[in-house]
Amino acid sequence: MNTTRLRKSRNHWKAKAIDRKRTVTVFAKRLERKNLRVLALEEKNASMMATIHQLRSQISSLERPLARQETRILCVTLFILGVVPCNAVVRVLRHLKTLGVVGLNWIPDPSSVVNWIARTGLGMLKLVGETSSPWIAMMDMSISFGKNKVLVVLRVPLQKMSLGRAIQLNDVECIGVEISDNWTGTKIQQALQNIFTRAGVPKAFLQDGGADLAKAARLLKTAHKDLHVLSDVGHVFANILKKKYALAPSFQTLLTLANRFRRLVLQTELSAFRPPKMRTKGRFQSISKLVTWAQHLQKMSSGRGRAKTGSFKQKLRALLPELRTLSGFLHTFSEECQCLNEIQKVLKERGLNQKTFQEAKKLLFRLDSTSEVRISAMKWLRKHLWIHCQLKIGQQPLMVSTDALESLMGKLKVVVGRHSSAEFSTMTMAMPLMCGTLDESKITAALNASSHSALMKWREVTVQSNEQRKTAILTNESGASDPKSVRAHVLQA
Repeated sequence: MNTTRLRKSRNHWKAKAIDRKRTVTVFAKRLERKNLRVLALEEKNASMMATIHQLRSQISSLERPLARQETRILCVTLFILGVVPCNAVVRVLRHLKTLGVVGLNWIPDPSSVVNWIARTGLGMLKLVGETSSPWIAMMDMSISFGKNKVLVVLRVPLQKMSLGRAIQLNDVECIGVEISDNWTGTKIQQALQNIFTRAGVPKAFLQDGGADLAKAARLLKTAHKDLHVLSDVGHVFANILKKKYALAPSFQTLLTLANRFRRLVLQTELSAFRPPKMRTKGRFQSISKLVTWAQHLQKMSSGRGRAKTGSFKQKLRALLPELRTLSGFLHTFSEECQCLNEIQKVLKERGLNQKTFQEAKKLLFRLDSTSEVRISAMKWLRKHLWIHCQLKIGQQPLMVSTDALESLMGKLKVVVGRHSSAEFSTMTMAMPLMCGTLDESKITAALNASSHSALMKWREVTVQSNEQRKTAILTNESGASDPKSVRAHVLQA
């Protein structure tokens, strides 16, 4: 008998048995862990189902529907925090009532929601008072919708600049909203004087480079000698670039190339490379995007020799033949834009003091000493650093950006654009609700401070919609005294 073969066979089967046992042990442990996880999930699920059942029983046991004031607060909260239009607020309430989540005896009309929002905003403006801490007034006027323009004034406490970040809408308070179809420097000065009578006089006020606001600033300084005027860094730097490049032949060539390229590549495979859309007004505030686009396409179309027929490079060269000649201009323009953008980032996030002034100065010194951009930017920086010293606030940063107000204006445009005919109306009073922190107590106090009759009086004096103007014009022309006949004329028009 061959014992060697038996020994080898035994060892072979013994090794296989050990491997099987090891595999079985691994799978057994893995199965045990999964079973424990399933048990934990089942217990958690049971606990959650019990909680859901308890909450549903509590909801079903609610017999008292929401009071009228609670419904108003809920509608205002949905509009502001949920970014829900007024007609959608009604649909949300109807859906919540169907689900049984909210107890409501009635569903409000969208026009009622509009009035509650306007009442809340008007009440918040009435509750504005003086404050002991120093603050800066930030003001601007919107573009015209219909015939009206709105003047907005925000209060920004100086201590908010020590947060180490850019000012947001949660950090400011809206203290004035004025609507007019004809703003002049004198009229703006009178409106600001009325606002400062209620809210107190700020340490300084920040505005863009508008001529009407500049005149209002000069008139205010005659009445308040200690009031300083600050200019928005974004508008100032945009005007510096505009002064140097607006009429430059190379810049005009770049605009012509961009407009022609956009027109030719629409609905083609090259539409993804179309240039950024530049507004005629405020073009130089985002001009760096256009320069970046031009440099990017110039790099993709550059190279020696003839491009391959039908290739992407050959198509770019055919559509932008003059782009090669702008290399020097684009390099200088891009360098200056990048420098100003970096300075703006520092000043917008951390404000202006000695430290940020030195950082901005170091960035500006990267430009040539004879550069118009460097000279003008340094002049603005020194002027505002002098104002910072005059305010005697130590190293407390000084706010030099109106980005928070621009953000508020953007939200207002969204609200206005939701209507069929874009115009400033009662919904303009939603602007105070978009600033600061909004809670139930503030909404309740604002609604109590402004009655419906006060809102109707404000609307009659301040706001006149396009439909009201149309009705008034047709009434004067036709001489009709019957409102129904006038309304028929309006519908026909």
